[in-house]
Amino acid sequence: MTNPIPILILSPLLALSAFGQTAPAGAPSPILDTKVVGFDEANGLLALEGGSAKDVTLGDPFWLFSETGILADGLIYLTTERQCVGRLTNRPSGTIPPGQSVILIRKTRTTSLRDRWPRGVTMHGLLTEVSPGHANARLNIGRSYGLRPNDNLIIRRKGIPISRGRIVDLQENAATLSLQPLVRNALPEPGDVAELWPRPADRRLGRINSWVLDVQPVGEGRQGQQVIIVGTAADGLTLDRTVDIFRNGRYIACASINHVSAPLSTALIKDSMSAGTPMAGDEVIARPSLSTLDAPLSVAVFRVDEDGYCLLAGGEDDGLQVGDKFIIRHQEPSEPTIWQDIAELTITKLNQDFSGAYAYPLQANLPPVTLWDLADRLEPRQPQWRPIGILTESRVENSAGIADIDPRSSLQNGDIVRLAPSAHQDAEMGRVYAAALVVHRFPDRIVLYMPPGWGNPLTMKDARIDSLEKTMLYPLALPQRQAPATQPTTAPSR
Repeated sequence: MTNPIPILILSPLLALSAFGQTAPAGAPSPILDTKVVGFDEANGLLALEGGSAKDVTLGDPFWLFSETGILADGLIYLTTERQCVGRLTNRPSGTIPPGQSVILIRKTRTTSLRDRWPRGVTMHGLLTEVSPGHANARLNIGRSYGLRPNDNLIIRRKGIPISRGRIVDLQENAATLSLQPLVRNALPEPGDVAELWPRPADRRLGRINSWVLDVQPVGEGRQGQQVIIVGTAADGLTLDRTVDIFRNGRYIACASINHVSAPLSTALIKDSMSAGTPMAGDEVIARPSLSTLDAPLSVAVFRVDEDGYCLLAGGEDDGLQVGDKFIIRHQEPSEPTIWQDIAELTITKLNQDFSGAYAYPLQANLPPVTLWDLADRLEPRQPQWRPIGILTESRVENSAGIADIDPRSSLQNGDIVRLAPSAHQDAEMGRVYAAALVVHRFPDRIVLYMPPGWGNPLTMKDARIDSLEKTMLYPLALPQRQAPATQPTTAPSR
């Protein structure tokens, strides 16, 4: 005999009392570990402990687990102050006893987690309406997705930014943007994708992500080229701030901002520190400013001598000092998703915008440092997201998925992982990362939940799962090497 569900006799209006409620400041976790108090087997309904007083709201997903897999899952459809009722979407054939453990995700508490998103992840929404004069647009995501008043968004088409927007009216599941055009030959239309900008991880690391709109001669009798990039002083761009330019994750060039305006600015390309010529659509990363010296920093190696002496495209302007250490990583030849630490560099000579350093191999028989390698400052360390698994199953009805993972991974319930599109999807759609929350960990599998705004489960088939590395994989101190008597003090011309 199954247990009755007493809260079903309450007015459905009580279920609306918690709808739209925001999580309290500093909420430690969106995961609620609760239990079953009643089961209506005929209708597939579960009564659970925990209601609006614990931020449970309509549509919150929940799961029941055994030692080997998922027993059942569903969505909350009724709440009171202290209890809630969930409708099962996938259910077992037998009964569910009182006291059965349940994991529930409180969606209102996931909105604050955008500040913990991995690198490369941002929020995406669609324009549903555009005003006749293209001054405003309606967006199909809102506060419940994690958007905040005055957030900035970028509208891109085929990878090229065409307009920027700012939230002027924020609702639970929609928002109104004021638009500012960035190009003359394209205007936003319904169906265009708008993305939160800057990306939360870049903001957290003291950086600004942007894009190249055009490359042009400097002019006025001066030699060289400059890139036109998206961003203004209000966004944090300042004269002489260094930016690095990438194409599909590959380093292309280094430049220094030489003019700041609205809505676009320009940066002068440093030819001797550049591997190629930028083009429209390339990604731009403005390095941390001198006011954020404790932020991670990556710089390119633009010269390598036979004795291991290297020139790095970073110097006093980046707050570097003699003795600073950097790490260089290479991809494993047999498995490109795996990166291996190959060398440590110690700065011995400083100039305004570049520095000299010696590369010390971390192990025998490792490949040498090569031209245009990226070197990551050791302290503070660049967050490293390492591949640990593959998404094997998506459950669109509750925005969940199951991934096979390396059993040696240190992942725990409540951790955030990054989902990288498969090679085919990457080529078809461009590199669009997503994020998800670990709901439950088995020895070699994890159950993931993708809250609204974190990504689209339909586009993540066979996605690679990346986890934040939690341990140091290389020594912090290495034998010192005798430096030669003379060292270059000026950057070579190309």
